[in-house]
Amino acid sequence: MVMKIEIISRETIKPSSPTPHHLRIYKLSLLDQVAPLIYAPIVLFYSAPPEFNSNMIHCITIYDHLKKTLSETLSHFYPLAGRIKHDDYVDCNDDGVTYVKARANFEVSKIIRNPEMNLLQQFLPFNPYDVRSDKEHTTMAVQVNVFDCGGIGIGVCISHRIADGTTLASFLSAWAAMSRGAAETITPSLDSATLFPPRDIHSSMPTGLISMQNIVTRRFVFDANSMANLREIASNGLSMDYPSRVEAVTALICRSAVNATTKKSGKTIPSAAISHVVNLRARMIPPLAEHTFGNIWQLTVAPEPEGEVELHDIVVQLQKAKTKIDDVYARQLQGDDRLFLARESQK
Repeated sequence: MVMKIEIISRETIKPSSPTPHHLRIYKLSLLDQVAPLIYAPIVLFYSAPPEFNSNMIHCITIYDHLKKTLSETLSHFYPLAGRIKHDDYVDCNDDGVTYVKARANFEVSKIIRNPEMNLLQQFLPFNPYDVRSDKEHTTMAVQVNVFDCGGIGIGVCISHRIADGTTLASFLSAWAAMSRGAAETITPSLDSATLFPPRDIHSSMPTGLISMQNIVTRRFVFDANSMANLREIASNGLSMDYPSRVEAVTALICRSAVNATTKKSGKTIPSAAISHVVNLRARMIPPLAEHTFGNIWQLTVAPEPEGEVELHDIVVQLQKAKTKIDDVYARQLQGDDRLFLARESQK
């Protein structure tokens, strides 16, 4: 049977409570202004609840409950229900977010066991890497996919012009808490433009930031033992911070790519660089609130060691590069040279 995802309906969800007039204008920060003109996508999969009884009542209940709690969550994350104007601010006019209902004719376990990248994108409300989408679609869009087994997949696209991955995670945590009926409400801090004042600019990232040509996606799964062994090898007993999982896997991929290219061409490839995204929130003094809304990140670039390299050589370079993104650097982003620094980070 061909795995298919059928769109049932599209509608717009508005905040459950109108945004007060004095909060209608949400200013973009400098880091928002130079952020990529794409959407940040994520798809979350959930197994069927124990009481699933394989009928449409279950689907309708899920759709309606998530729609209701989404509306309630948007009251706290109200810029997401607005519209970006002139790359300067968000008009928090409560126009709402796109909400798509969809039905998948297969079980959620199939996509978990063998995630086909082309199929995964169908769980999203639209193509997040289409630059034109930033002007033609809502600031955020959601697609709720219900599987035959009763499991669900929630696809979210959020405009990178106003939010980073941490903000997306904060929103999803708030929505999940609202859906569970949790007593505690997650409320974002909406003062990033005060922290990183905007500049009068009318151009940002190049439109060709992400090209889908010649991109091959591969999935590698590391179990707990394999990951522990990889981190141990990457540390090599050196007196440095123990490699994180991301650092260890990054080092492995980079070394493998260099070795493969060198073997194929028969000569050493030109020097390369490795970039990582660094969350500024915890690196400022005092640290920013966990749920500070906006783009609060910078890219760090580490030169890849030339010649024959070991995993720990790459890890050392990664860690050295990240130490440069500290409170002093963050304060420079608030100064007169902030536009130059912000744009240099994106290159």
